[in-house]
Amino acid sequence: MAAAKYFGEEKLEDAIYAIYLRKVRYVSPLNIESSDDRTSDAKRCDCSMGNIPDHLHWETIRERIIRAGTLQKLVECLISDDMLMDSRHFNVFFATYRSFSACSNVLELLLQRYVSLEMNSLVVGKAKTVTLQCSLRSIIMCWLEMYPEDFNEPNADFATLMRLIEFGRIHKITDVKTKARQLRETYKRRVMDGRYLAQIPSMEQYVFSTGYDAPDFDACVQRANMFDIGRENCVQIAEQLTFWDAELFKELLPQQCQGCVWNKRNKQGPETVYTVRATIDQFNAVVQKVMTSIVLPDCRPDFRAKIIAKWIDVARELRALKNFSSLKAIISTLQSEPVHRLKSTWTQVPNASIAQFRELASIFDADDDGEERRARQILEEEGTAKKSPLRRPQLIQNCRRTKSDVNLAESQGTVPYLGTFLTDLSMIDQANPDFTEEGLINFEKRRKEFEVIAKIRLFQSACRAYKIPMDMAFCSWFCFLPALDENQCFVRSLEVELPVNQTDSSKPLRPSQMSKMNTLSRLISGGSTDENPNDSGLISNDSGIVTEDLWYDGVTKPFAEKTLGAACNLFGIVSSRSFTAPPTPASTVFWKGSEFSPSTAFSQRRSRSGYWDKKHQSNDVTDVNAKNDVVMNTPETSSGSCVSGSSLQQATPFHLARVALDDSMKNDTGTANYKCVKIENGDRMAELIERTLEKHLICGDHSEYCLVQLLPDGCEFCLPEKCNPYYAVAPDPTSTMLNFVLRRKSDTERVTVSGGIASSTKKLNKMKRCNLLRWSSGYL
Repeated sequence: MAAAKYFGEEKLEDAIYAIYLRKVRYVSPLNIESSDDRTSDAKRCDCSMGNIPDHLHWETIRERIIRAGTLQKLVECLISDDMLMDSRHFNVFFATYRSFSACSNVLELLLQRYVSLEMNSLVVGKAKTVTLQCSLRSIIMCWLEMYPEDFNEPNADFATLMRLIEFGRIHKITDVKTKARQLRETYKRRVMDGRYLAQIPSMEQYVFSTGYDAPDFDACVQRANMFDIGRENCVQIAEQLTFWDAELFKELLPQQCQGCVWNKRNKQGPETVYTVRATIDQFNAVVQKVMTSIVLPDCRPDFRAKIIAKWIDVARELRALKNFSSLKAIISTLQSEPVHRLKSTWTQVPNASIAQFRELASIFDADDDGEERRARQILEEEGTAKKSPLRRPQLIQNCRRTKSDVNLAESQGTVPYLGTFLTDLSMIDQANPDFTEEGLINFEKRRKEFEVIAKIRLFQSACRAYKIPMDMAFCSWFCFLPALDENQCFVRSLEVELPVNQTDSSKPLRPSQMSKMNTLSRLISGGSTDENPNDSGLISNDSGIVTEDLWYDGVTKPFAEKTLGAACNLFGIVSSRSFTAPPTPASTVFWKGSEFSPSTAFSQRRSRSGYWDKKHQSNDVTDVNAKNDVVMNTPETSSGSCVSGSSLQQATPFHLARVALDDSMKNDTGTANYKCVKIENGDRMAELIERTLEKHLICGDHSEYCLVQLLPDGCEFCLPEKCNPYYAVAPDPTSTMLNFVLRRKSDTERVTVSGGIASSTKKLNKMKRCNLLRWSSGYL
């Protein structure tokens, strides 16, 4: 089909259309049975005259694609001008309509149109009425088959399905009535069986159903100390992780990943995103169990190094299996602070394993824009391929080949990292408005979301290519592995290997490591969608992947509750705690950090805030002092986890700036050449200008002054009135301190009105900046 060329836009009262011109093969009117079948919108330019045969081969038709409109207009566009179902519009509409309407409203519009056609059949024409009604029945049937979960309304006693059953009985639509009745019976049984969660594959439910007891503390500790470091079963571990990841990803409902749905899960209830939560919980289970298996055993560094090497081998097999979900989980765990800081252990990891680890970690490396371009490129190239381009000769030659290995040689699927799609959908949701200026539904935004949803469906089809049988022994082994949270793992890591010195223990992670471990923290934090502002112990991001803020929790709660024992003994943990991965909290929405990135709570959050939680500032003095004493007596830890009480108030990042007075103000004051001002994260412009005026001993209102930054090229940058100056300042690579001039607003407005900065002014600014760099007097 020839590509369409954009022609223009057509605006109506209830809709906005994009007009495209398409070149198609010309069909002579003599070969068409009925001229009424030709679309009324297609403006055909033919030169036929009477019975004289024409010699045209191509013609141009005019197509209209709706960009925005009312709900009624969007529903009408489900049927195209040829009176058949528009499959393209159907796919986009029913994949995204939940963001602007409800199932009952859309169904009512379809049924009303069906009835109106029946009542106006004499006006419309009998043949046309029958054709349109058949198209409406096709739309309803496709909706029931492709999105049956939309009609699962147990709280309303399945009112929508009952409406369909009654409508089908009255109008004698047998197929619709039968399908609706079947769905109603199915959902009734699900309510009896536990509704949604009973339909999602669960490793724990399977293990417990086979007669195994729930994991207890003693069994988990025994498993951790007896961790098998042999590499004979690395292939089997990778295959079984892939099996469960693929099963969960196949059950994922892509519409639940939509930004407006996922970000409002706290308000609408956890059942609206239950398939996404199941995938996230499996990811977190892998993260916690891998991390715990490394730091928990009481063993020598060489034995612990073999455990790390084994997980690297498992990650290599996951890469060959194209399971990027568990691969991301293992790589992020090995880069997390509790594992990364074990230097004596890493020195004993074989060089071949280290090289393999670096190669695998480079897949998720983020560029300067925070994009994991290589991971996206690999998904595009290998995502839908039936076979992996990687070979596994060395490992498979040394391992016994199982039945699943033979099957994998024939056909292979792909399990992508879900966080990538959640990020894309969240960014689309934030970057595009829901409605146009005319108050119409922005359907172009829904098309952009559908492009991402279509990719998810494509990978779901690829997951079905796996032919891996489930291994009961692996399920019990993995389920009984202990799963401590990262805060507890970090405390245990301090016991395994004490920090060399304070500077080493408090050294923050490199930016490259932070970008690897937190792929979702790059989203713009312009507005929080937190539905529960009172839950100060929880953090949220734009993607909405939920996790507990372990840093705030570790600071505000008594330290004895966060360690593994009063004497920091690992095995003194409360025995009633479940060692299975906890489910994602259902009552939080957050904007910084990611449950998919295990080290976020210790690296990124620590750098963002070093203050005590305001919720706990009202505690009595004795409790606070007691907590500080315990922390002070604890061995120094790395950046982002447990910190000493003396460093809590020094965590806020800041800039140092030299602030001089403008030439027009120097005659009024006899102060020093410049003053040094500290610009902290969280400052406001009014506070910063007041501090600057106070240092220069100037009495005046802050609203009459402004701060102008002198740039290296001689240009000026006036900081806005309402901003966070810590982020608003322009970077200056030529100086360790920023250079500012305090100026009256009247003088600044005069410069702005004059039409820019003259070359002489730029030269003067360069001289001022050089003087600021050279002056040393007045450093107060």
